[in-house]
Amino acid sequence: MDKAEYYFNKSFENRLSSSAKGIQLASRNRIAQMHYLRNRFAEAQKEYTTVIEKAKGDLWELTFAYLGLAEVHLKNSKLDEALENAEKSYELANKMDAFWEKERSTELLSKIYKLQGNYQEANKYQEENANLKDTLFNIEQAEIIALMQLDIQEAENSALISKNQIAENNLLFNQILIFLIVIVLLITLFFVSKFRKIIIEKDQLNLILAEKNLQLTKIDKGKNKLFSIVSHDLRSPIASLTQIMDLLLQNAFSEEEKQEVYSEVRAQLDNSSRMLNNLLIWASTQLNGTKVNFTEVDVIAEMTEILNVYRISSRTKRVHITHNKHKDSLRIQVDKVQLHVILHNLLSNALKYTPKEKSIKISYQTKPEHIEIHIFNEGTPISKDQLDKFFSENNSSITSLKGTDGEFGTGLGLFLI
Repeated sequence: MDKAEYYFNKSFENRLSSSAKGIQLASRNRIAQMHYLRNRFAEAQKEYTTVIEKAKGDLWELTFAYLGLAEVHLKNSKLDEALENAEKSYELANKMDAFWEKERSTELLSKIYKLQGNYQEANKYQEENANLKDTLFNIEQAEIIALMQLDIQEAENSALISKNQIAENNLLFNQILIFLIVIVLLITLFFVSKFRKIIIEKDQLNLILAEKNLQLTKIDKGKNKLFSIVSHDLRSPIASLTQIMDLLLQNAFSEEEKQEVYSEVRAQLDNSSRMLNNLLIWASTQLNGTKVNFTEVDVIAEMTEILNVYRISSRTKRVHITHNKHKDSLRIQVDKVQLHVILHNLLSNALKYTPKEKSIKISYQTKPEHIEIHIFNEGTPISKDQLDKFFSENNSSITSLKGTDGEFGTGLGLFLI
């Protein structure tokens, strides 16, 4: 056993001894994946089989295990067994509507059918796989739709301005006409009445124009805020991956350590991809105004998922994160994506302003009407001037300070929350 594998196994000892079944199954799946990557297919098959036997109701881990077992059989040239397990993984992924699992399953099914010479089925799954990958570009379509809506609003505004100009021209004409035929009382009264009607129409058009402009401004601000949230929440994982790539380019790791780093990078990419997918789905529902979708979530599980995104960043900076879970779960009613936005901002700032070799502690406190989440990091406290700015009405003008390792920020975090 090499050094990288030794530390890998050490990192999973506590998780395998956990009383939480989901954690055990997830750990075994990752161990099986490590065996597969090391070409130890028998050990990988054994771990995946154990997960399948024990994960009766855990569809996520079953999907992962079936797909992994299919990959093992494919490596062993057992195409029938590989096809059977890949189809099971694909069926479960469809049942859960799990985007990434469907993409992986269809790619593997296409490869298996192609090796079997069934090109019709191979092409079918290849096409489905291509369609699933194309979904990643939905955010561009959402942006196009938003721009089209803005164009429509601008066209309507132009029409209203033209109507307003026509009304003003009519008003001028009638004023001149009234002046010329002032001696005729009845005609004068007629045109005065018409004059009043035009004034009312003008005011109505102005009100409609003001309302349309207000709607246009709200749509534009909402779109900008949504894109700011997506880019801000991707900043930290991308920065951590950049650091890892720099270290790899500098040959800072041994060949054994590189394997562990590759696994960490893959996990980081998976977590970041899930986070991006959730943000894009949420953003598409928010284009016509902010909407709050309350659902019941396990705040401890959500925190654990988010911490996975910062695993590489914290390890690179040598900051120890302690997640004090006084119970297995804490369920609350909350908008899940907005909760993620808040926790990502708080955790990224905590990591940013924590010195090397220091720690971050996360704990929970249950109150009668709510749950408090405490995130404490070691380091220099926020100055009183900064605190006063945080809670002022002009908090959007706050300038982000450099982190303890020279990290740059945009100052968007507090404003987005």
